[in-house]
Amino acid sequence: MKILTVCQGGAVRSVSMKHLLYYLRGADAPGGGFHDAIPCGVESNTPETVAMLALWADRIVVMQPAFAEHPSIKQHSAKVSCYDVGPDHFGYAFHPALQKSIIDILRARPDDFRETGAAASPGG
Repeated sequence: MKILTVCQGGAVRSVSMKHLLYYLRGADAPGGGFHDAIPCGVESNTPETVAMLALWADRIVVMQPAFAEHPSIKQHSAKVSCYDVGPDHFGYAFHPALQKSIIDILRARPDDFRETGAAASPGG
């Protein structure tokens, strides 16, 4: 599954989500399957880049509800899920509290990223 992860700057929350979706990819892992995830920021990427990435993605994960209102994201609202971890007070993508928050949401919503139809396969 192709997943766009979106936060404000594209360097902390969306990177953490991308990392967890990519590296926690066994069938028993939260979210299961194999995912091609790309982080971006609504303030650090141009609207054209965000639009291109949103079009590419099968799913769009915003890390705060406000990011779903970005014009390039809003037009793909059927693909958008919010994993609200709040504002970035973490400072870096591998902050233990941020990773725990995301893992807790993934565990609470285990079917959010399960592939349907053909089996997921690792790919580069």
